[in-house]
Amino acid sequence: MSVDYFSCNNCGEIFSDCDDYISCEECGTNWCCDKCAEEDGFIAQHCKKFNVYGYSNMETEREIRNCEYSYCSDECPEFVGDSCKYCRNEDYDDLILLNKALELLHMKREELVKVINKGNK
Repeated sequence: MSVDYFSCNNCGEIFSDCDDYISCEECGTNWCCDKCAEEDGFIAQHCKKFNVYGYSNMETEREIRNCEYSYCSDECPEFVGDSCKYCRNEDYDDLILLNKALELLHMKREELVKVINKGNK
């Protein structure tokens, strides 16, 4: 059995897949805790109708309110799945931003390194 290690997308803390952590099912971005995930734009799956977040809470509320759906899923128009600012195209990974900036500057990465090195002398 192997262990995978991740770096929190928000604070940079290293954690393993054995730890409790938050992951966006849509794009695979990982965070070490709920606080970091929320700070970085993660929104947990929720029910728009009952304004309830988290699968177990939604299921409980669905049963209490006798919802017409058998369970919370994509079939229900009120269900909103996990998402983060990267999935919603509200922000992009630094590598994507760097590549786009280089494209707009008509530069290659190596040319940018030379420019930075000239500025440091």
